Amino acid sequence: MYHGYMGKILFVNLHKKSFKVEPLKAKVSRSFIGGTGLAAYIISNYQLARCSALDPKSPLVFSTGPLTGTISPSSGRFAVAAKSPLTNLWGDADCGGFWGPRLKAAGYDAIVVEGRSDLPVYLFVSDSGIEILDATGLWGLDTFKTTDKLVNLYTNKASVVCIGPAGEKMIPIACIMSEGHHARAAGRCGLGAVMGSKNLKAIVVKGSLKATLADSDGLKKSVKQVIPKILQKTKRQKQYGTAGGVIGNSLIADMSAKNWTDGAWFKGAEKISGEEMAKRMVVGNYHCPSCVVGCGKTVRLPKGPFKDQLSGAPEYETLAGFGSQLLIDDLDVIAEANDLCNRYGFDTISFGGGVAFIFEAVEKGFLQVPPNYPPLKWGNGEALIFLIHEAIKNQGLGVMIG
Repeated sequence: MYHGYMGKILFVNLHKKSFKVEPLKAKVSRSFIGGTGLAAYIISNYQLARCSALDPKSPLVFSTGPLTGTISPSSGRFAVAAKSPLTNLWGDADCGGFWGPRLKAAGYDAIVVEGRSDLPVYLFVSDSGIEILDATGLWGLDTFKTTDKLVNLYTNKASVVCIGPAGEKMIPIACIMSEGHHARAAGRCGLGAVMGSKNLKAIVVKGSLKATLADSDGLKKSVKQVIPKILQKTKRQKQYGTAGGVIGNSLIADMSAKNWTDGAWFKGAEKISGEEMAKRMVVGNYHCPSCVVGCGKTVRLPKGPFKDQLSGAPEYETLAGFGSQLLIDDLDVIAEANDLCNRYGFDTISFGGGVAFIFEAVEKGFLQVPPNYPPLKWGNGEALIFLIHEAIKNQGLGVMIG
């Protein structure tokens, strides 16, 4: 066994309801380091060139790197990769949370999913076995409810990745979510749609195994030395999360506004900043495993259908996508929109870009607004919320966003 790896890749064929385990070769682990590197190797060897992203034969890969599951700071991550339904080219996304480390604790460095199940299913992968289980009772549920049900079934020592209704409907900007209301996302490239095309609702992982280390004492010593430096340089992230970058980036015109046509939105940025969020709605912090920063924030939603419930706070790029890009300076609306997208399983960054395109197209007379729509204009938070519901219904201008 080579250090830092479990040495196994799990291949699951949902059409055949079968699985096999193949060894991770030492040469591959050295040549393709990290979760994305390993996924690139797997995709290059198993993706058929003429298969579209949503073809059952196209593989969907979940993978980890040699530091995942160790005490190395900020190593609690995993990668997801497949051919993207947005471009029909390479697509990858990465995600924080406990799922990556627990995949390795179950005994695997990667899972490769092929085929399409006739009915909705989910996978349960543990250090004692693998099961392909019926998910018809989960189909249609949002990502928060799906996670809650599966964690309640397998205890909080299990971790879940899942899709929401956006992935089930194979909407091309669908993402894969983890950690329930803490809302960690493998957001980009539409990989939730690939997961939905396989009728795969979720993957649950659980285990107690650990990868061997070449020098565990040396790693502990190195981590102890580097932690003070990390804490010193991430004070704002620790206090405000990634939202702590809103004001600073807006001051140097690095926070795009009005669909990338403006960079000077200072007064609006102050209203949706990490400082303002901390003052008004943040009620807790979220730490990925082996992370001393804890940049994840938990908010209590101030409005909307889930008012007063806990939800993951909008990250910096979501604040830009739903805030500056749309000229919306209402933090309550942005928090509501972020929560809805996380529940439905939409990538917030892609969604914000789609809405910004629609606002500009309407402004320039290139797009006619359907009857009974709210004004699709800059700064209108009502329009953003309306379009989220249109998109999940696959109707009206919501189709353009996906």
